[in-house]
Amino acid sequence: MKKSLFLLIFVLSTTARSAIIDRVSAVVGEEPILQSDILGLRKEVASSQALASILKIDAAKMSDRDLLNRLIEEKIIKQALRDLDLVVSDADVEKQVDDIAKQNRLSKSQLEDQLERENISPAAYRRSLRSQIERRNIFERELRRGGGVTEQETRALYEQKAPKELKLWLVTGPEAELKKLGLRKNVDAAKLKAPLHANEIGWVAAASLDERLVEAAQKSVAGEALGPIKSGKQTQVFVVEEVRKGSEEEFQRMRNELNSAAQAKDFESRFNYWLEQKRREMQIIINVETKG
Repeated sequence: MKKSLFLLIFVLSTTARSAIIDRVSAVVGEEPILQSDILGLRKEVASSQALASILKIDAAKMSDRDLLNRLIEEKIIKQALRDLDLVVSDADVEKQVDDIAKQNRLSKSQLEDQLERENISPAAYRRSLRSQIERRNIFERELRRGGGVTEQETRALYEQKAPKELKLWLVTGPEAELKKLGLRKNVDAAKLKAPLHANEIGWVAAASLDERLVEAAQKSVAGEALGPIKSGKQTQVFVVEEVRKGSEEEFQRMRNELNSAAQAKDFESRFNYWLEQKRREMQIIINVETKG
């Protein structure tokens, strides 16, 4: 029965001759995905960058096979929801629309006007919301247990995002001596002697330094000398005493935001694993003629 679904779909024309109108690109369980479904998705996201961003689809870079995989995922999710008796109703979707409008201090009509300006149709927007709710329901029922984000994971995410900071000393003196200093490694600025003069600056963001030093500063390590550079009539070298990624104070300020981002990353990772397991369990047949 499945194989027959890969036959072209025909319709009788008024002249009693057959005309091809569509092709089955895949079958998920008993449900077909048509070539027109792929083309429709591509057209929908191509017409609205905002919708493409919501759906996380870059139609310009995605092949038909990529879009087909996205549609297969949706079929898998819907079948799992039916098995779990977690079907999302139209009322659930409308409540989500109302909540989003309220969060943005808009009426529903104002929200839809905004969507229209972004070339997002009400139907497409509601489909995207339904998909988000479906994924969240699957996660809550099937994946939340045994999960969660640790303090270590939140800190690791902070270190990825945090700016590099340097604890610096400013060293001045004769240009010839500063040039020699700039070639040295493992410099201890506190032990420098005349004719060089060192003054502790403290912690500074690497990106905030003179543009002539920024690239070297981003790669620098403790004990490294940056420069020399001219500043007015004075020649300067900056010695790196310590290096860190951000600060504890900044981490605490960003903690809630980072935790939310870490949870989103955890959700995506675990959900993708769940999807892969379901793909292996379900009978999925893909038409080899779908462009890869």
